[in-house]
Amino acid sequence: MVQHGLSLIVSHAKYQSASLLPGYKSSTIDVDPCKYNGYLSYQYVGKLFAEDLCDAAFQWETIGVANAKHENSAFWLGTPGAQTRCHYDSYGVNVVVQLHGTKRWVLFPPQDSPYLYPTRLPFEESTVRSAINDPLRPDLDTYPKATLATPQIVVLNAGDVLFVPHHWWHAVDCTSVAVSVNAWLPHANDRHEQLKEALARLITSSLSSSLDDKGQSAVVCATEERTTPHEVLGCMEAAGMCQHPTSLVQDMLEVLLQDSSKSDRICLHSMQVYKLTTIEVNQNCFASLPRKY
Repeated sequence: MVQHGLSLIVSHAKYQSASLLPGYKSSTIDVDPCKYNGYLSYQYVGKLFAEDLCDAAFQWETIGVANAKHENSAFWLGTPGAQTRCHYDSYGVNVVVQLHGTKRWVLFPPQDSPYLYPTRLPFEESTVRSAINDPLRPDLDTYPKATLATPQIVVLNAGDVLFVPHHWWHAVDCTSVAVSVNAWLPHANDRHEQLKEALARLITSSLSSSLDDKGQSAVVCATEERTTPHEVLGCMEAAGMCQHPTSLVQDMLEVLLQDSSKSDRICLHSMQVYKLTTIEVNQNCFASLPRKY
């Protein structure tokens, strides 16, 4: 990898990063590793590495994963303390290979969802987060049900492979300088999840379109591409998710309005959005698109 331009130099608290992308200039910054950490996370390998390197390096079939491709494989490089907060992925199943260093994974089965306080705000595609900052040390005054959760902890070392089943919650911490790759494999329920994700995007884009910048950042994740409701509807129609995209989700939005004292005031409680976007959806039973509030 070093020969192809990727390097991580740790010396006297100086971190140097370099990209494989042509024209990118590397930089060196002074940091205190006791106070700061860095994470190159969720980077598709096809965008980081040359195609011939991807074909040579990411041979998933060697570990028995025949249908994984580098197009749906991600690269993760973190310093000690870098973390991914507790969440589950809407789509597929996850296979993780630890290449260097160590990572601690804290996993919870899907039936623990009520105890992890799920939220979709701010919205990020295919990610359902836990509202709890640290699921191993929850604030029990705020999240009393967290005591009922059943964490399973594993530490991955170089060469280890972890299979994360569909909708299993996970929180990940780098316990050293750590390098890993993962691939998402398709699941039989993905089509249904895609519909729910499109619905979640439609709702959050509708909400954020009437808010200022601060309000929008509370509804849609800063790293998420902003879309208008009409753009989302167009994508849903193109994907065959709905036959009449101009008549959609009015009845479902009543869930958001149920705690509002005025009809022009929308309730942004994250659990309501979570419930609204995870209910069983019949794609032929949508109502009309909401008015602009």
